[in-house]
Amino acid sequence: MWALIFPVCSLPMLLTLLYCARKAKKSGTLEDYKSPFQQLGFVGLVKALFWQLDVIGIILMIAVFGLILSPFTLAGGVSRTWGTAHIIAPLVVGIVLVPIFVLWERKAKHALIPFHLLKDRGVWSALCIGLMVDTIWYCQGMWRIACDVCRCKHSRFMQVITCTQCWWCRSTSPSSVLLASAPCTASPQY
Repeated sequence: MWALIFPVCSLPMLLTLLYCARKAKKSGTLEDYKSPFQQLGFVGLVKALFWQLDVIGIILMIAVFGLILSPFTLAGGVSRTWGTAHIIAPLVVGIVLVPIFVLWERKAKHALIPFHLLKDRGVWSALCIGLMVDTIWYCQGMWRIACDVCRCKHSRFMQVITCTQCWWCRSTSPSSVLLASAPCTASPQY
């Protein structure tokens, strides 16, 4: 389906670009223009892209996230595996790579994370808004899961409060496994 939708939706943009390129060629505007490939050659273009895309920073960031997060997945909730070498070693290497990544990004000409922008309140507000959007989305998803487990028959407002209470009690109580299959017995308080 998307194999048809994407080209059809891209068609107006592509036709506009082709029209503008034809018009510029006719008027002679682009006669002196040389592409980066023509200016630098293949090897020069690869070198320029290597530094402008900050390939070393990308590799360091992938290594940091991979080495820190993969042991959490491999160990899971089993406490005896946390003491083994194949869990501890990637964590240590990943944590050691964090300051190396920060130092590299501070001295890189085209940094992946420009730290000078983190001094701007506008950047922080955009980051906080993005974080809140994700938090709200996942809270809404957890509310639906809690209400499906709870099976409450209350008004919409009371359903939010009651289902949240049921979900919280079930997730924090030691007998949460036994309560997972039990229907909600909370009565609405109006």
